[in-house]
Amino acid sequence: MESFANLKKADKTVQTIRSSASGELQTSDDLIMNTAGSPHIGKTFKLIQWNTRYGLRYKVDNHLSAFLNQTGFTNPLNLAWEVLPYSFVVDWFLPIGPWLESMTAWNGLTFVGGWRSKLTRVTTYNSVSYDGPKFPFFGAADPTQCNMHGHIFGERITYTRTALTSFPSVQVPTFKNPLGVAHALNALALVRSAFRK
Repeated sequence: MESFANLKKADKTVQTIRSSASGELQTSDDLIMNTAGSPHIGKTFKLIQWNTRYGLRYKVDNHLSAFLNQTGFTNPLNLAWEVLPYSFVVDWFLPIGPWLESMTAWNGLTFVGGWRSKLTRVTTYNSVSYDGPKFPFFGAADPTQCNMHGHIFGERITYTRTALTSFPSVQVPTFKNPLGVAHALNALALVRSAFRK
């Protein structure tokens, strides 16, 4: 009721919001010689990190519509999902709740401007340490020996920034990576909430 009473006090000044999301993916593997079955001679490691940021400028043109959206009246599916028992546990695996909420997120708002930026960093590291036959399949028939020792480090950084012409579109939810540290901590908090007396 207090929020409803303040509707008349709201104006149409331009508002600015920012948000960001980040993630990473690691891979590692053994390095072998030129043919399958050759001995391992080292390791290869790759780390891909990305960070996406959004900046939006908007005006509230219909305060009643925006208010009803914030209270859930214009999105009954999201409201039903929120009151469903243990829906927050499902959201941990598949963010259905945020997806339903985003379907009416722009109700009552007018887009003014915005941007999206993405920073990607790809780090690779290869190390080699091998002393032995140059052609291991030929054995004693080819006594050629080789010594390979060293490492290579590489880093590639890309940055893109794009101007937006409208509010971001709704994205279909995908399964979250369960191996992230933050995701694991959220799981512990959910379990604690679910079994709290």
